[in-house]
Amino acid sequence: MHSRIEETRSHRQSRLLERSWLSALTSQTSRVGGRYDPAVDIGGVVAAAEELLARPFLDGSADSSDWLEGAAQSGSRAHFVPIAVFASLHETPADHDGTAWRLLDEEYQSFEQFRRDVVVALTARWRPPEPHSFHADYERVVAGDEGISSLEYDLAMFTSGETFPAWRHEGRIIALLLGQMDKEFPLVLTVAAIEVATRLLNHDLRQPISYSNLAIRDELVEEPPHETNQLLISGKDAVAVSNGRELLMYCGSVRTALVNVAVWNADPGPRSANQDFRHTEVLRLECPSARLYLESAPDPSRSLPEPLPEGAGTYSVRVARRRQPPDRAEFPAHPTDEPHTEEFTIDLWRTGDLPPEWLDLLDDDGLQR
Repeated sequence: MHSRIEETRSHRQSRLLERSWLSALTSQTSRVGGRYDPAVDIGGVVAAAEELLARPFLDGSADSSDWLEGAAQSGSRAHFVPIAVFASLHETPADHDGTAWRLLDEEYQSFEQFRRDVVVALTARWRPPEPHSFHADYERVVAGDEGISSLEYDLAMFTSGETFPAWRHEGRIIALLLGQMDKEFPLVLTVAAIEVATRLLNHDLRQPISYSNLAIRDELVEEPPHETNQLLISGKDAVAVSNGRELLMYCGSVRTALVNVAVWNADPGPRSANQDFRHTEVLRLECPSARLYLESAPDPSRSLPEPLPEGAGTYSVRVARRRQPPDRAEFPAHPTDEPHTEEFTIDLWRTGDLPPEWLDLLDDDGLQR
């Protein structure tokens, strides 16, 4: 496992001259002592973070370790945009006279304060961050797991498995990372987009609304109408409600809902940083057949074209919704004379097996007895 650090060190040596030449020619950068700042204003960092919300990952492109040196980088699972870099003091006069640790600590505190300022700005723009860590990957490194990828290794060792501020968005996190890979590497503050979940299934549906209700259920679930009605009334002011067997949304006077249903392999985070959307907390939905349908009773239901890719089980669900005029609806684009349209995004990811009570109702093939 140590060979990966040695390879990165060797690669770094070949980039030192290029790095020095690049920083001297780039007018938007500044160097003070050992410090190299590609981006020094909070507005620029916020703009970079917003661009990373939607920047596509590069199919087939390897995720290199250049970002550990403070370089910009794009790959198949991550993008990095450097904010500030403080060059390594290893084998410098400061290293020999014993002042290197003090200088490094001063720069670290300066970078950390700048990171806090960026967090404040992004919180005002989006929402408060969630603490995230690569602790599980760090434990794999410590245990000598050779199956860990180079990107997972770099992120785990760079952050030492500690938490950092991050915002989840559609299967990726936007993270503010601060650290130093090793004493021969620079101190780096970077904003990153890192893939943490993959979309397995995606469907856009246009659903007529009757009697203000919209439901999503598994095909094997049959709830008594009076229980459904009570649950719907209890969630009249909520984005959505669930009793674990059905998910209900009260739609008021809306006649049409534009619904996007996506299935992920892990928690993708809130779908949109746009504050026009209201989000639920994480809800729960039991899916014994892995086939879901949408319904606005008493109209006929509409089944999703495909079963859930990860099969039957208990799923976590997050719903977001907003009401928009038809010409501002994001998906799908259908002209209508209605005064407004309700947009829903419903994200699901499998989190466990079905409750034991389902086992008595299903045969070995998962079909209802």
